Amino acid sequence: MDRETWERIKQLFAEAREREGEARSDFLAEACGADTEVRREVESLLVAHSEISDSFIGAPAADAALAILGQRETQGWIGRRIGAYRLLAELGSGGMGTVFLAARADAEFERKVAIKLIRLGLDREEIVARFRQERQILAGLDHPNIARLLDGGATEEGLPYLVMEHVEGLPIDRYCAERDLGVRERLFLFLKVCGAVQYAHRNLIVHRDLKPSNILVTAEGGAKLLDFGIAKLLELDIAEGLTSVGERLLTPDYASPEQVLGEPITTSSDVYSLGILLYQLLSGQPPYRVASRSQRELERVVCEEEPVPPSTALGRREAGQGEGTGERMRRELRGDIDNIVMTALSKEPARRYSSVEQFAEDIERHLAGRPVLARRGGRGYRLGKFLRRHRLGVSAAGTIVLLLIAGVVGIVWQAGVARAQRDLAVRAANSMIYELAEGLSQMSGPTESRLGLLTRAAAILDEAQKGPGSPALARLQADSNRVLAQTYLNLGDLTHAADRVRLAERQARRLVARPGVTLDDRSALAGILIEAGDVHTAQGDVHGASTRYDEALALFEVIRRSPGATIRMRLATALALFRKGDRVYSEGKVAAAGKLYQESLEITQALARENARDPKLAGVQATTLERVGDVLDAKGDDPGACRSYAAALAIRRSSSLRAPSDPSLTQSLAIALQLAGWCAETLGKKEDALVRYQESIALERRLLAADPSNRSLTTNLIGGLGQIGNVLRKMGRFEEAIGWYRQALELSHKLLDAPQRGVDAIAQAASLEQLLGSALVKAGHLEEATKHLDAAADLNSKLLTQDPANLDYQRSLAEVFAARGGLASRGGKPQVAESAYEQAVAACRRLTAGGGSSANLQLLAETEYRLALELTREGKVRRARQLLREAEDTLLHLRAVGQLGEGSDGAREVLPAVERLFERIGR
Repeated sequence: MDRETWERIKQLFAEAREREGEARSDFLAEACGADTEVRREVESLLVAHSEISDSFIGAPAADAALAILGQRETQGWIGRRIGAYRLLAELGSGGMGTVFLAARADAEFERKVAIKLIRLGLDREEIVARFRQERQILAGLDHPNIARLLDGGATEEGLPYLVMEHVEGLPIDRYCAERDLGVRERLFLFLKVCGAVQYAHRNLIVHRDLKPSNILVTAEGGAKLLDFGIAKLLELDIAEGLTSVGERLLTPDYASPEQVLGEPITTSSDVYSLGILLYQLLSGQPPYRVASRSQRELERVVCEEEPVPPSTALGRREAGQGEGTGERMRRELRGDIDNIVMTALSKEPARRYSSVEQFAEDIERHLAGRPVLARRGGRGYRLGKFLRRHRLGVSAAGTIVLLLIAGVVGIVWQAGVARAQRDLAVRAANSMIYELAEGLSQMSGPTESRLGLLTRAAAILDEAQKGPGSPALARLQADSNRVLAQTYLNLGDLTHAADRVRLAERQARRLVARPGVTLDDRSALAGILIEAGDVHTAQGDVHGASTRYDEALALFEVIRRSPGATIRMRLATALALFRKGDRVYSEGKVAAAGKLYQESLEITQALARENARDPKLAGVQATTLERVGDVLDAKGDDPGACRSYAAALAIRRSSSLRAPSDPSLTQSLAIALQLAGWCAETLGKKEDALVRYQESIALERRLLAADPSNRSLTTNLIGGLGQIGNVLRKMGRFEEAIGWYRQALELSHKLLDAPQRGVDAIAQAASLEQLLGSALVKAGHLEEATKHLDAAADLNSKLLTQDPANLDYQRSLAEVFAARGGLASRGGKPQVAESAYEQAVAACRRLTAGGGSSANLQLLAETEYRLALELTREGKVRRARQLLREAEDTLLHLRAVGQLGEGSDGAREVLPAVERLFERIGR
């Protein structure tokens, strides 16, 4: 059958499917005429289509029916030449294509290969695109345990094909069974598969179809991973890495819950499929059976049915056969291996291994006789699991759980038992606080519910801590209060955060004041001082924050030089360095801040080489890279800043992919995307910047929908909305910008009206009032602009009263004065405009005294130009000429050193405007 005939059959089949009964017969009679062969083929497809269930997973029934006719064409390919190869036999078929054994058709050299070809009937545009994606994926992979791509092209009919390494071997499950491999041998073989999958993940590829038939083992024992037909490229972009709900391309027996539900697919899905594979290799059977292919049954089994451990499944299979190999294997599987497999098979991605690498390392730990990470869920695990599954009912249910713990603590007290038992109760309460804090940070439920649960936990801790204890126990108590303070701060409760951190600081200072103070005591105090500094910063207490950061840094400098310094202590040192850097940076000491950030970065990078998978370490490293980028930006090195931001973004993406259900990681990713948007702006790619900002606010809106009262999320969303407004304003789309600014300001006022507003809420509101006012001036809405600019001036004055040395607040006030000048000028009030511009110039000169960043110098030059323009209109030429000369000198210097950016109103355009005004004055 030629291609033209085949295309006609497909078209007729598609049209006939839309008709029934006599209408279908009449249509075929007219469309096919005397061509009985074509009509016969179309009718056979219609019969096949009616026999295929609409619930077929992996392809629509129509596609499956079309494939039936395509399969009939398979024999027609045998003996044909494709490229330099001749097809010898069919090796297998499934999914999108058929795989043939082929050999070189010329005499150049002898080689057998596998050629994968799209089946006739599935050569639709989207299928061809997926096939080409597979070719792209394979072309980028070079690993000894992945079948290599050798060549590719298209047939005379236009069907794409792949030429791949031919692997002679058995599916991995058959190989293990036929050679009767022991548990250790199966685990070592499985580790080779893990290495291949982990390599694919490092290349941002999720396989999504890991099963025994796609893993062949050669006679020499080498494993080869095949078939990336439904794999997905993550491509450094989360949106590109998601599987749409409608696709559902999967093998049901090896699919993860998120695949079955059509949820976003990450590397965690491959971890789950590998868990199924290992379960089958060890027990000889799958963890569950899918009785039918209906979507409801598939979801019930895969998402709800908990499999028994592999040792139990093996025992059932071997029941009645007595002692022997099966019993020995069961004994080997019990304990660690059961726990490892069941961890990989957790229904919730966050409960699985964070990566295939971690999965493999746990197996290696078992093989080496060392403790493994996998463990059966204890009370803390079950509590955390309950909290995540029942977020809306967390407050009431959490109360019951915590009251039970409180009851246990109370019984210990009332019984007047020995100190050892009392210490045990205290340690239990402290452990509860740590697990609860971690669980609350990863929940996306309402903040009010989480705060209520945290407060009850704190009350239990206080009860448990009554009475004297050992120094080690006192240190633990102080750190528990630090954890409580940190969690309260993250949830926006400044009052309780301040109370807890004061208590923790008192407890820790008593420890270091006693004789025989230890390194752990000093480290505990330093960590608490950092937290205290963060709380004071949120309250606007600059002095209190700065003194605590200084003291913490001095302690950590001593600690990290000690041979007993742990990884945790070194990481805390890095945290102290960049916290101090933040304080110094806010005072305009950019170079000093840069040194602190760089030192922090060197520590985190060294730690990353030792322990790259620690999520806390990754977070500190990414944040430090962002701070380094801020310093480079302030110095005018935009390319350097963007490189640093891009490195941070890569870490944020990787962390979010490993734990997609962790809202804190998603929030950090959203912030990193805002920085990426800024970088696109600096490159003049404003449309790209809008895309990044919109991606960021989409993530933030999703998080905020689950937790509407979360202050931190609201603050970040406000920032994203404002940045979109900024881009639109620079593009001259003032009315659109005003709309985005209004959205941001509405949210900002909700934070201002909250009972526990922080200084950051005031600063953000001040900035938005100024931006909205300036945009309204540009759009000609002068009366409304006056109201917003006045509000901005009031808020900035309050900020500078609290923190006079803060350069961000000084710049904001300068911008407000400049905007007021523009408003007065547009309103025909030259004297008011001149006065406002004079205030703006004076504020800018204070801002840039002794140097200043390129952005602040640009603002000064622009403001001097605006004032000179007003003075010229009033005939005050001498003062105008002096201002223009100063502005020109500044702008020429910035241009000479490559730091002349766009500025607030387009600094690149200000320089020629200055020169034109010089000429005008001369005339």
